[in-house]
Amino acid sequence: RDLLNHFNTPMGSRVMRPDFGTRIYELLFDPFDDYTRNAIMEDVVRVIQTEPRVELVDLDVYADQQALTILITLLFKPEAVTEDLYVTYSIAGDAAT
Repeated sequence: RDLLNHFNTPMGSRVMRPDFGTRIYELLFDPFDDYTRNAIMEDVVRVIQTEPRVELVDLDVYADQQALTILITLLFKPEAVTEDLYVTYSIAGDAAT
């Protein structure tokens, strides 16, 4: 839930916490090229690193005309359980799910 709060919050929109959230909202309507894909991946890694209870195992970003989808595989500590987290942003402007 804490990670989803980050992914559902545009960076700079939280009072007194300018580094909380994600830059992905700024990139949604940019052409989905290598630059944009890498910028999204770097931001996802940054967000994941704010959460000490998980470790990033794998990350991939997909885009089509309707949505941007991020597949994140996480290792939950100390249980050593691996789970996939899907975060989808509608290009139509809806929030992440």
